[in-house]
Amino acid sequence: MIRLKTLLLTENQMTQSDFNQIGNVLRDPVKAKQIHDLLIQMFPKQKELLDYNYKNDSYAEFKRFIFNIDKSKLEGPLSVNYVDLKLDPQLINDREKKYQDYINGKVDKYFRDTDSDPRNVDLSKMPPITIDSNGEVMDGNHRAFLAIKQQKPLKAYKIVNSINTNPNVAKILQIIGRNSQTQNIDIVVNYVEVDLNYSNMSIQNSGVLDSQFVEETLGDIEAYIEDNNIDGGSRFDVTRIVSDIKFDCSININNDEIDITLMLDTDGDVISIDIQDDIIADKYGINDQWIQEYLNKQGL
Repeated sequence: MIRLKTLLLTENQMTQSDFNQIGNVLRDPVKAKQIHDLLIQMFPKQKELLDYNYKNDSYAEFKRFIFNIDKSKLEGPLSVNYVDLKLDPQLINDREKKYQDYINGKVDKYFRDTDSDPRNVDLSKMPPITIDSNGEVMDGNHRAFLAIKQQKPLKAYKIVNSINTNPNVAKILQIIGRNSQTQNIDIVVNYVEVDLNYSNMSIQNSGVLDSQFVEETLGDIEAYIEDNNIDGGSRFDVTRIVSDIKFDCSININNDEIDITLMLDTDGDVISIDIQDDIIADKYGINDQWIQEYLNKQGL
């Protein structure tokens, strides 16, 4: 059986070398303290969670979060519906056996340090658990299991896949010894399409999406229309644009490709963003916000 952590390792593209790298950094008390202070500045509302994980196990369960800080954020605590909690199937089986053994009187105690009945535990008084962006429980498996059994919500801190532009990100990555996977990538245009009143126009120009590329493309479209109208002969209507302008684009990171469609108006302003490969994009923290920030930097 493939365990949960193996699945997450594949999803977030961390190798064993990456884990060794961040592990060595966090074992250095000076570097670990520097990272902790930077995280507290970034996420003051989650200070209690960060303090606990720093002081008790030197962020052992937060290696993935810290390594991918350029595309991760921390939210909460917030209320999470029990149906949205995801646990390792093997853990569920183990906890269910113990739960049923207690109910059927095969064991005297469900909890090690208390005689409380797990069916009556007040989950609202429990400390928050920690989940990732998919609802996978990172810390607090037992509390999550009881929430599922009681069919009640549970407070949780949530690590979300989202581009992180906080200035402290660069400082943490420097301490770790890695660069952001998204800081030096470009959105590349594959082709451009626009509907004219007489036909569809396709421009096969390709290049990095920036203000100059858009300006030149709009110029090509305008020149084509002008030439067509001059040579139009006895047409009853002049050639004109009747749709927004489609820019078919892509982003290539490592061995992955993310397809993106941008729609621009005739002034070159972006009016819509459509990411086709959501799963791959989420892996790198690329979303509408990241693309908008990229476009701003490119003068669009």
